[in-house]
Amino acid sequence: MGFNRIFLEQLDGRMEAGDVLVCISVHGGSGADKAGPWSQNLVSAADFAKKKGGKVVALVGYDGGALRTMADASVVVPRSAAGHTSTPHVEGFHEVYHHLICERLLQMVTES
Repeated sequence: MGFNRIFLEQLDGRMEAGDVLVCISVHGGSGADKAGPWSQNLVSAADFAKKKGGKVVALVGYDGGALRTMADASVVVPRSAAGHTSTPHVEGFHEVYHHLICERLLQMVTES
C-alpha cells in the first residue's frame, strides 16, 4: 500500500467509535514540503480515526501542523526561551510526555 498509508492500514478493521489514536510527530504533518511524507501518514491515520468516530490525541512540535488542528487534544512542545526548536528538542519532550502518560495510565489501572 505504501509508506503513506502504513498507519491507516493498521487501523482499518480495528478502529471503532470511541477508540483513541495517539499520534506522535515532530512536525505534526506540516506538509510534504516541510515535514516529508513520514508525517503525512499520521495525518491520514488521524483522518481515518476521526471518520470512524474515534478520538485523536497529538503530541507535536514546531507549530503542531495539521495534527494540532485535527486532534481532539494536542500537546505542542514549547519553543526554548530563545525561540529555538529542533527535532531533538521536540523528541526529548515527547519522551518525557510518554513516560508521564504511561505512569498515569498505570496508576489508573492499578487504582481500579
